[in-house]
Amino acid sequence: TEGSVERLNTIAYALMQEQDISILDLNRAITPRLDEYQLPEDCHFNEKGYEFMGNLMAETVLDELR
Repeated sequence: TEGSVERLNTIAYALMQEQDISILDLNRAITPRLDEYQLPEDCHFNEKGYEFMGNLMAETVLDELR
């Protein structure tokens, strides 16, 4: 439902900080580019969108391993 992502992310963010767990906010990263990466009238993404998010995840994991 509308607004649920923000509400749930706020809760998750607090829990992750409490446990000192790194956070990658994919919603915040992709939201400015939804016109480019999200399928029309759908909650899923096109190939470029998944590639964008996958690259962010890979960079984050590599940074954590360094």
